[in-house]
Amino acid sequence: MTLYRALQPALLSLFGIAATILKWTPALRNRTTKLWTTWDIRKIEGRPAFEKIDVSLFQDKSPIWIHAASGEFEYAKPVIRAIRKASDVPIVVTYFSPTYAENVRSFPGVTAACPLPLDGRDELESFLNHLKPQALLVARTDAWPNTILATHEREIPILLFSATFTEQSKRIKGIGRNLTRSTLRLITEIQCVTKDDADLLKSLGLENAVACGDSRYDQVLERLKGPQTPTVQATMDVVRSLVQKHSLVAGSVWSEDLAPVLTASFATQTTNPHTLILVPHEVSEDINQEIERLAIKIGFANTKIARLSGLNRVAGKLDILIVDRVGFLAELYQLSEIAFVGGSFRKTVHSVMEPLAAGCLTIVGPLHTNNREAIEFQTIRENKSSPSFVTMAKDTEDFKHVLQHLWAASAHQDHKALIREAVRQKGGATTDVLQWLKVQGIIP
Repeated sequence: MTLYRALQPALLSLFGIAATILKWTPALRNRTTKLWTTWDIRKIEGRPAFEKIDVSLFQDKSPIWIHAASGEFEYAKPVIRAIRKASDVPIVVTYFSPTYAENVRSFPGVTAACPLPLDGRDELESFLNHLKPQALLVARTDAWPNTILATHEREIPILLFSATFTEQSKRIKGIGRNLTRSTLRLITEIQCVTKDDADLLKSLGLENAVACGDSRYDQVLERLKGPQTPTVQATMDVVRSLVQKHSLVAGSVWSEDLAPVLTASFATQTTNPHTLILVPHEVSEDINQEIERLAIKIGFANTKIARLSGLNRVAGKLDILIVDRVGFLAELYQLSEIAFVGGSFRKTVHSVMEPLAAGCLTIVGPLHTNNREAIEFQTIRENKSSPSFVTMAKDTEDFKHVLQHLWAASAHQDHKALIREAVRQKGGATTDVLQWLKVQGIIP
């Protein structure tokens, strides 16, 4: 911790210099937008962004401070909902990356939001003086050393929730080990996802770790039961009228995922007619055209391929639906029996929680070991003769066999209710966060 505090001002200055250079170098600016924006968003008119928060919004109440680096905000959403149901205490959310900034600011129940100071001690002191939080909740693992130390020194209780740690993590091994240990020991309680996570931290001498589960399950379950907007409902009504009786959703797909998915789908169309619904991770005209070209090359009829934005021009059932709009994936998973989760033929798999919560038998490619649920649910099944709730396909040929097996299994057994129940049993981590806040005397 001492070495980190000594080096941190220099590291912060280097980041600022690098961000400025990248921003004003035309050849680099567009390719490094996220990096230099991460620096820029922390100042507004030359002043720290947190100073723009109007503390009169708090109505003389000390806020709960929640920090979620970026996508970790998905773990914070059910916590915010639960706090808001229990109390009118103000909630301030900080984030690190600009990616989730608007998502955070617009989320119901958030009183105010701003970027987290870049772990500079003086700026953190000003931040704490301005906001005067009564507790800090950190989602997942984004516990910055100076942030935790400054908060701890003010005797503000700190909770790290839905935390996961592995022995391979740079936080746990090598030079990061001592810094991680000295930071985490200052946290009041660490609510880990599993007992293995808690035991790993205890092996570092951290007795403040307990196993409580993963609040993302609560978020996914809430998302799936939530009411559809009129726009989504109307679109889904059209989709249901145009897809075949059976469907396979490939969610968050990248270019590298397309050949295995399209080839396997085409190979099983004769024995198991179905609509393949492709949802790109990043919607763009380039990937839409890539899907169309490859599908036709493999053998799909051009007349049986359509985009979501063009369904008003479609007649008859579809073989392929390309989802070229955002905000429909959760509903599409609920429509289907089988799902594939993208990224797993590229680099790392995206979350399998949503298709599982929707009751889908789920396929992942070989590059899925970054996702704990993708591994865990490979060991869960109804009985010995039933397929696992998650199955790995190692290549295109294997994908064909896996998909054929799952179509056969889904024809003889209704897995949806069983898979949904397995996910539901893993929910409830948000309740532990709420209980901690009650013990601290922060909510009634």
